[in-house]
Amino acid sequence: MPHTFRRTVATLLDQAGVPIAQIADQLGHADPAMTASVYLGRDLMGDKPSVAEHL
Repeated sequence: MPHTFRRTVATLLDQAGVPIAQIADQLGHADPAMTASVYLGRDLMGDKPSVAEHL
């Protein structure tokens, strides 16, 4: 259950525009990429489908 709450906190912070590095720090992660992939379900490269629209 605690993992669910951590994911919720990460999501709410992300939606509020908090930089990924600060979210990672808040969760105690050394690597923001891990925070993005595990807790936010995406990587640091951004939204690939929206980029594909422009190709």
